Amino acid sequence: KKVIIITLLGGATSNGATKRIVDLCLNLKQTVKVFTGLPLEFEGGKRVGNAITTLSYITELCSVKIIDNNYNFEKGKNTKLSDFFKLQDQKLTSLIKESLYE
Repeated sequence: KKVIIITLLGGATSNGATKRIVDLCLNLKQTVKVFTGLPLEFEGGKRVGNAITTLSYITELCSVKIIDNNYNFEKGKNTKLSDFFKLQDQKLTSLIKESLYE
């Protein structure tokens, strides 16, 4: 059986929950695949640092695919938040579909 976890790292809850869920699934002898995005550059160093720490932990235990969130924001261009989330949904869906055949 395969467990797919979709999460955005950076916040205390997402980091802590992701590590616990990965550990729980592995203890239950499940194959785990994590799809995640890291904090946006403007969210600050603390969130990025938290995400990198969690990412280092989970990449040692399971398969991890990372979505780059920052490419969607171009300097000087007004990007609607709703457009950003639609694009992220499309990118995530595509990444999951691709990985199902790996």
